Amino acid sequence: MKKFLLILISIVLVLLLSQRIKDDWQRHQLLTEEVSNLELRQENLLKEQKRLEQLLEQGNQDELLEREVRSMLGFKKEGEEVILVLPPTNNKELINESPELSATLVSSNTFFSAISQFWYDLLAKFKR
Repeated sequence: MKKFLLILISIVLVLLLSQRIKDDWQRHQLLTEEVSNLELRQENLLKEQKRLEQLLEQGNQDELLEREVRSMLGFKKEGEEVILVLPPTNNKELINESPELSATLVSSNTFFSAISQFWYDLLAKFKR
């Protein structure tokens, strides 16, 4: 009887341990796969960082600012062509034809002049 009980307990322990080993092996496989994915991601991020550093070295901050200001305000260099769309200058005729446009035109003119003033101020700061 004691031998039978001892054999039964041994079999149960072996089964439990084998299940535990199986679960641990699966977890190990998942973690190994995750590590390889993270290493690949790290490699891609390092490549991206090098690319961005090269872009930063190529383009000076002043050049980037100048390019942005030229595109926003319509300034141009020699040989460039710039198309700038402005609101109509004959606002009074439009207001007479459509009174509800009055508030819209005034607010859009204020908005555009505020943007223009911002860029002129920004340029003035960087020219100092």
